[in-house]
Amino acid sequence: MTEVVLRDLESVLQNQLGKEVVVENFSQHLLLPPGENYGSTMLSVVANIRKKKNLKSETVHLVAKMLPPTNFQREVFDSSFTFRKEIFLYEGVLPCYKKMEMEFGVEEKDTFDIGPRFFGSRLSSKEGVDIDEDAVILLENLKVRGYYTGDRKFGLDVEHARVAIRALAKFHALGMAVKYKRPDQFEALKIRCKCLAMNPDAFKGMKDSIIQAMQSDPEINKYKSNWEPIMEMDPENWTGIPVEPWSTIIHSDFWVNNIMFHKNSSGQVDDIKFIDFQNYLFQNPINELVFFIGANLITDLIPKNLDSLLDLYYESFVSVLKKMECDVSIFGREKFDEIVQRSANKEYSHCAFMLKVLTIDVENDGLDAQKLQSMKFDSVNTIFFDRMRKLTALFVERNWI
Repeated sequence: MTEVVLRDLESVLQNQLGKEVVVENFSQHLLLPPGENYGSTMLSVVANIRKKKNLKSETVHLVAKMLPPTNFQREVFDSSFTFRKEIFLYEGVLPCYKKMEMEFGVEEKDTFDIGPRFFGSRLSSKEGVDIDEDAVILLENLKVRGYYTGDRKFGLDVEHARVAIRALAKFHALGMAVKYKRPDQFEALKIRCKCLAMNPDAFKGMKDSIIQAMQSDPEINKYKSNWEPIMEMDPENWTGIPVEPWSTIIHSDFWVNNIMFHKNSSGQVDDIKFIDFQNYLFQNPINELVFFIGANLITDLIPKNLDSLLDLYYESFVSVLKKMECDVSIFGREKFDEIVQRSANKEYSHCAFMLKVLTIDVENDGLDAQKLQSMKFDSVNTIFFDRMRKLTALFVERNWI
């Protein structure tokens, strides 16, 4: 276990804000406890800076995303690969989407501002070294402005789910629009969307413990013939070539901890941000939609709201494509419903895997590097069983599994 410390903040900020930036002082502390983030170390940073020597000092609140603390995590998540990928998202993908919208008449202030403000990055402090302990991605600390995440153990309510789905549809559709309107640009983006190479055997312990838990519960086990044949997560869901036309850039890690919301003075959700873009892929967007609904909503709310949420995604997706003057005739509603059916069958095991992670009682059970390395979290609580029972019954009722 290596202590992760931010050093030389000034040089990173100068690359983004200008060479005249001076960092007078800064403090740092761990932002997230173990169990809330696996692929990196997240630090909260408060810095007093002057953008020019003759200007007054101002305080900036940052998140420093740095290497994870163990060599195992750095190897599994291939930090050199994932850090480069995330940096390109902020420097390449999102600016491309913004430019696309403005070319089709959207004013800059109204463009899709889905990520936190990017304050710069560094891969190494030593010349000729690919990545070292000083690797960092600097982002705005959205919590200071009142942004928050939902309850990972129980999931999001319908208000938050609708805001997230509308934004997700726009994220997917803008990538699709670039694909059709600026194919050369999209190919350049697509090259950076390769999947992190992971050994499927590394997750065997996790898969086995989930299956054992599901078999131990009579309500889940009665559907064993439906779910057992599909519990082997297919790598093609991440590494395969998606079937056209349903292909675009997806977030690919779209769970409750990576979605931040903001409320206005009336208590209504008025903004949303996506974070943790290290895993984005060129893939089928409907897989991501089904996963989000299945693993990230309060499970009791899914059955009576499922159809309206699918409608919302489809209508939002098509609306964005129309604004970008794309041909939407190839995205018929009947075909969409067919894709949802197929995606749900593929994503059931993904939802089960994620529900096991989401419902871990990190505070009481702990989650150290050894447990992460074995990918076997033995603690299965009542929340996991309750959510899996209801999710399995829904998927069976819908004839998805």
